[in-house]
Amino acid sequence: MLYGQGHTGPYLTADGKDVLVASNHLGNWLLVHELQPLLERSRSRIVVVASIAHWFADSGMVMPSFPVANEGEGLGEIGSMQLYGVTKLQNVLFTYKLQRELAASGVSAAVCTPGVIKTNIGAGSRDGGLGPMELLPFAHTPDEGARPIVAAALMEHVPDGKMIVPYWIWEELGNWLPRVPRSLAMLVFELCQKLAWGPIRAHATSPESRDVRLQDELWSWSAKHVGVEL
Repeated sequence: MLYGQGHTGPYLTADGKDVLVASNHLGNWLLVHELQPLLERSRSRIVVVASIAHWFADSGMVMPSFPVANEGEGLGEIGSMQLYGVTKLQNVLFTYKLQRELAASGVSAAVCTPGVIKTNIGAGSRDGGLGPMELLPFAHTPDEGARPIVAAALMEHVPDGKMIVPYWIWEELGNWLPRVPRSLAMLVFELCQKLAWGPIRAHATSPESRDVRLQDELWSWSAKHVGVEL
């Protein structure tokens, strides 16, 4: 993996995939594919951890060409955040496709976000970023972050087109606004989550995430990039 302090890109796995896309999406896709026979026998629930950052994503970038940056070039803080949002949109699209693919077997899938959690994630991120999450004043403890994940695993019914969220967001605002102002609005909700933290909620995800055609296209693209024939 070509990734580390002081390296400005490209950030690639050994087989040429962007490390953020590989770790946040492609690895999840491959793991579920490999475990699918076991999952179907156990009638399990798959919980995918995403983020409201999926609202930031440009749907035209959901199936990127690699590398996303040339050697010696960074993405910049905005570009890095946008790519992170793309991987989180991939997570949501993946979840909704799983719900359709596995429904007949009795396996269910849910998507959730833990919010911003106090960990050292981000300590060596590309282009600087926000730094370690544990330093952010609005971050929550890992125990608090586990609540929506456990809730998503245990709830009797997973609502269609919804993400399990431990704080309130104004989802209708995101549906009305174009992508760039919508991204800024959702970032405000993310930064102010301590003010609305509390009951577990099911909030609608972005319109792009509910696009069945995009879900199917991402599924095929993912299979290709992990070397799986469908």
